[in-house]
Amino acid sequence: MDRQLLKYTLLSTRRRLGAVARTCIATFLAVFFVTAILLFEENMFE
Repeated sequence: MDRQLLKYTLLSTRRRLGAVARTCIATFLAVFFVTAILLFEENMFE
C-alpha cells in the first residue's frame, strides 16, 4: 500500500511540476523583496 501511495504522490507531483516551480519562485521573490525593503529602510535611517 505504501509503495502505491508513494508512486501516486510522485506522479501527481510530476504532473504539477510547473505549478510547484512557480510557487517556489514566487515565494523566493517575495522573501527577497521584503528583505530588500527592510535593508533599504534600515540604511535610510543611518
